Amino acid sequence: MLTAVKYRIYPNQKQAILINKTIGCSRLVYNLMLHDFYSNNLIKTHAKYKNEYPFLKDVDSLALANSQMDLKQAFRNYKNNKNHFGKPKFKKKSNAKLSYKTNNHKQKSTIRIENSKLILPKFKSGIKIVLHRQVNGTIKSVTIEKVPSGYYTASVLYNIPDQEEKPLLSKEKVVGLDLGLTHLAITSDHKKYTNPKHFHKLQSKLRKEQKTLNRRLKQNVAKRVYDKNGKLINTIYKKPLKDCKNYQKQKQKVAKVHDKIKHQRLDYLHKVSHDIVKNHDYIVLETLKIKNLMKNRKLSKSIADVGWSMFINMLQYKSKRFGKAVVQIDQWFPSSQICSHCNRQDGKKALSIREWTCSNCHVKHDRDINAAINIKNKGLELIS
Repeated sequence: MLTAVKYRIYPNQKQAILINKTIGCSRLVYNLMLHDFYSNNLIKTHAKYKNEYPFLKDVDSLALANSQMDLKQAFRNYKNNKNHFGKPKFKKKSNAKLSYKTNNHKQKSTIRIENSKLILPKFKSGIKIVLHRQVNGTIKSVTIEKVPSGYYTASVLYNIPDQEEKPLLSKEKVVGLDLGLTHLAITSDHKKYTNPKHFHKLQSKLRKEQKTLNRRLKQNVAKRVYDKNGKLINTIYKKPLKDCKNYQKQKQKVAKVHDKIKHQRLDYLHKVSHDIVKNHDYIVLETLKIKNLMKNRKLSKSIADVGWSMFINMLQYKSKRFGKAVVQIDQWFPSSQICSHCNRQDGKKALSIREWTCSNCHVKHDRDINAAINIKNKGLELIS
């Protein structure tokens, strides 16, 4: 089974320059290949550009080869699903993801970790790496990324041997999950995982930093060009934004706030998902169409902040890793309408109603816990 772990790396000044150069060369090769395809309907290999651009010889050739693979994959995606994927576009330096991927040579072991150093092609002395988790498997590839806030990460993809004997799953260790906004998840065991609302807590700070960034940008605007309909078509700056030190400093401050929100959310979701997977064999939840739910303009910000999609993804891959199972029931199952005590369906209820009493058996229910119990019971039917 393939597993990827992201580590923080600390390259020295010389290594950072080479990383940035490799990222730039990978982007250049991608754009050159795309230009040749649109001009001559032909994708060349990266080696054919090295005579015209000699500096391509200074960087990892596997990183350039992966640019070719990425372009071919982009065309395959477009061919297979034109409604979802657009035509491959040229990568801008300002908008492109600052990363490159390199592969491991099985026989030569060109990628390895020794003495808290990450050994890569062109980095034989090694880059300092913080190993918060050991790599217990064969390394397949590494993706080096420079994040907007300025630091570097290495995503190590490695292969873990599959377990020969899969653990036996017990139907007694089944839990139903009802996902919500006030609480991230409510279990059929009457446990509620709170929603920390990370974005909401830092929203005022983010707004302040973003406002300063917009002011820095406005100070550098020389002229704005509009068409006949009053639509902005071009902005002329007094000097290039990359040369505006105050603007670049403020841009990093905004990126750091976004990073903090992302890392807090990831940390919390990892802890909750690990706790649920560790203590249960079967995890039952509803099949949510989160993309459709995000169209609700009143709830979209809260749904994005709580991170349902990320949470479900974590539950699925962690269950697979530890030999557990995730069972998803129909999204239209009326979990909030059924009494978990007598199975009577009491009809729809407004979201403002958090507690209700069954008209048949007169048992008082907490709306979310009752829904989680019903989800668990439905999951047990599917398991058996």
